Amino acid sequence: TLNYGHIAAMGTGSVTFTGSASLQAGVAGSFANQILINNGVTGTFDTQASSVTASGIISGSGLLTKTGAGTLTLTNAANT
Repeated sequence: TLNYGHIAAMGTGSVTFTGSASLQAGVAGSFANQILINNGVTGTFDTQASSVTASGIISGSGLLTKTGAGTLTLTNAANT
C-alpha cells in the first residue's frame, strides 16, 4: 500500500501497478497521472473517506478496484 499525504506527492509521471497493490488517498483532491495496470494484477484505489478525481487515462489488462468510503471520480473520456 502506498499512501499519499499530499496530492503533489503523486508527481506528474505514470503510476504503474506491476503487482497487486493499493494506492491510498491520504487527502482529497484531483490528479492527472496515467495509471497502468499490468496483466494479472489488481490495482486497488482506496479513497478512505476522501473525494478523489482521476483525470488521467487508466490502461492495461489488469483489474481496477475501489475501496473506502470516499468517492473516486474518473473524468477521462478514454476510460470506458
